[in-house]
Amino acid sequence: MSELESESEKPLPESLNPWQGIHEEIFNDTTPERDVEGSRMCAKTTLCLDNEIYYLKKYPGIKSLIFRYSDTATRTKLIPRFEELCRIRGATDYEWDSRELCYNFTNGSKVYAFGLKAANANQRYEKLRGLDVSRVYSDQSEELPADIGQELRASLRQKGFPHQLTFSPNPPGTNHWLADGRHGGFPTDNSIKGRKYYRLRLRDNAYNLDPADIERMERTFPPDHAKHGPMILGTRGVNVIGEAVFEETFRRQLHVRPLRVDSSIPLLEAFDFGKFNVVWCVAQRFHSGGLAFLAGIIGENLFLEDFLPVVQEHREEWFGALPDVQFRTTCPPPGQVANNGTRFTNLTLLHRAGFRPAYRDNANAADVRLALIEQLAGYMRRRNAGGHEAFGINDEESRWLKVSHVGLEPWPFMAQAFEAGIVWDEHLRSVSNNPVRQIKDDDWFANVARAASNIELNFCANRPTEAEREARAAKTRAMSGGPYQPGLTGRDSWMA
Repeated sequence: MSELESESEKPLPESLNPWQGIHEEIFNDTTPERDVEGSRMCAKTTLCLDNEIYYLKKYPGIKSLIFRYSDTATRTKLIPRFEELCRIRGATDYEWDSRELCYNFTNGSKVYAFGLKAANANQRYEKLRGLDVSRVYSDQSEELPADIGQELRASLRQKGFPHQLTFSPNPPGTNHWLADGRHGGFPTDNSIKGRKYYRLRLRDNAYNLDPADIERMERTFPPDHAKHGPMILGTRGVNVIGEAVFEETFRRQLHVRPLRVDSSIPLLEAFDFGKFNVVWCVAQRFHSGGLAFLAGIIGENLFLEDFLPVVQEHREEWFGALPDVQFRTTCPPPGQVANNGTRFTNLTLLHRAGFRPAYRDNANAADVRLALIEQLAGYMRRRNAGGHEAFGINDEESRWLKVSHVGLEPWPFMAQAFEAGIVWDEHLRSVSNNPVRQIKDDDWFANVARAASNIELNFCANRPTEAEREARAAKTRAMSGGPYQPGLTGRDSWMA
């Protein structure tokens, strides 16, 4: 079960406190379409199911559909919660119809309960088309594809009853269709008539929760944690689900700290491209080993051509005044190049903008990426020869930005990525018939992981540090007895 699973797993009390505050507002809201998003334990599932029970009692003969996308999740998660609430509300005068998959109440009301996920593409809309109801409630709606969400609207056609469509997702990412008003979603400014977006915070449900539970959750996900928004505040953005790769090695109090740029050492920058988002970050190798991540920008739903001018502006602002600054650039491999060398890729766009990135053709191989993750984790576990932590992230807020169509805002994505954002994929990859763990590609922090790994792969791994080079040069000088002197014989000797 994911950490963002709904509260339907928890048993209900024998009696529920009356809904208060924003819960009461949602319960009484008759807007045709509602999107009720919220944090963990905010009671959104319980509230919405209770709302459905209220209508089936108030309007005898009304028909509703309640569901999760998966039929298994509907049967094992949603239906038990619905029956539990019916018992608490005294609405147990029903029989389950296993043929139609619905509850038939003695007052003529009917509640269908089945998942909509089809076995194959030909049956995608089979369960919906022909269904006529007055109300639809979709739980865990972040799992619902956009086209199914649109089809739900056509099912609200039972005559003589008030119609309403309700979604209750865990807060989706800003790329999700539920966040996009153009594709049937719900903008946070409620600018679309007939649709209403609600956000429930953990503390909105304080009258039903033990204060110790609230405090425990807030300690677990403090304001600077990657999951604070969805888990505590119920805000949209990045939902990180899974086992954090660096959970046992990254320590914010050690690794996020003030860092300064050493102008005598090259700056290492990386680009990475995702399905929706592009990232750029700058690091520097510590003089005696390890990596310091100094700055970066992540672009939300931006084309690379729109992103690059922002990068160039801040690159100059942050590092342009350094004397004799040197940049070394990397990016993912562009894929197989056409025979004539004219294949058009993002690498072409970087070249046009004046960047000359290095890359390794095997950078995306599962075993290579795993080895690089091990290398980064190794930095986090040790100090370098100078006595400093061998891994660092600049704590200056203004050096970590998110850019979107609405502008720039500070966002500490590098620290969030290493703290909790980079997670293991549940699926393994086979390399030479051996199973290998891989990073989950979530298009946010997976991009950050690739950028960091490519810096390590292209500029650091198996290469001597500046301190090692200096020590080697000093040893060579010592063995030669001082500065270079030409020999007595040979092509370069003074006797030649």
